[in-house]
Amino acid sequence: VLMLRRNGWHNDADAVEQLKARVQQLEAAAEHHNAVNRAFRKAPGADNAAKLVALVRSGVVTEAEGVHIAQGFAVCHWQTQPFPAYVNANLRNRIGTDRERIRSIEAQAATTAKAEANGGVLVEQHTEGWCSVTFAEKPDYSVISALKAAGFRWSRGSWYGKADALP
Repeated sequence: VLMLRRNGWHNDADAVEQLKARVQQLEAAAEHHNAVNRAFRKAPGADNAAKLVALVRSGVVTEAEGVHIAQGFAVCHWQTQPFPAYVNANLRNRIGTDRERIRSIEAQAATTAKAEANGGVLVEQHTEGWCSVTFAEKPDYSVISALKAAGFRWSRGSWYGKADALP
């Protein structure tokens, strides 16, 4: 499983591809966990050890994975399946977070593309006198200072503030 880099997804040119690859890996892991749990329930044997040996012999899990599962059973003797429900719940939450991040990156890229097509700056009017200002590239500090002085605030890739205060 790929490790999440807390900072930097937005800086990578291939961030969406990396996130999509990780979503696929996490989905495959969740499906594998479900398959192992199903096979474990159907495996012959009276106890967890016998069922686990049957899974290794049938090739459902590798020997190394079988050892790892056996260690988990030794520590958490009350577990009734190799992969507890919370493991897949955590994977599904990570998948959802990654998909939301993909949508966010794609939306920001679309807004930046609009700004580039508009000559580098996109000013969009919103409800009740508010507007957003999006730049294709980071503007000079003097522009940022002027926006701050006019009461504009940075949020989600754009500057937001009152349209009549636009410098």
